[in-house]
Amino acid sequence: MKALSLWQPYASLIGLGAKTIETRSWATNYRGPLMILGAKKWDAEIADECHRCVNVLRANCFQIPSDRNWRVGLLTWEQTRGCILACCELLDCRAMRWPPRDKPLDAEFGTFGPGRFGWVLGNVVPVLPPIPYTGRQGLFDIPATILKGHLP
Repeated sequence: MKALSLWQPYASLIGLGAKTIETRSWATNYRGPLMILGAKKWDAEIADECHRCVNVLRANCFQIPSDRNWRVGLLTWEQTRGCILACCELLDCRAMRWPPRDKPLDAEFGTFGPGRFGWVLGNVVPVLPPIPYTGRQGLFDIPATILKGHLP
């Protein structure tokens, strides 16, 4: 199965259903199942971005869907780094423009504009508990069997 590593908080935002478009500087022809990993990288800038995104969710009264309330309050950022956090479907990849009018919350969580591509995600299922796994850059393969016993 294909996989994609993202820095936090973006990997968790996908798992929560708050981010449905992942923006990239490159397009892909791939469509289908996709595992989302939280990258291991952590620094002060990423920590600040995590706090900013939490504030955006609160300001927009974002409610975590009950089927995705995967003990968010109990997971620390440390517990989500270097882990498979969600399984979803890559539905489309298209050139993006600013702002994405039909996805106002997504506008807060991506880099939109000329030269950017939106990877449209759907059918997101959180992986419970997160599975430790070392990611890579770009799309890469992980055996689908690794998800056994982790999806509802």
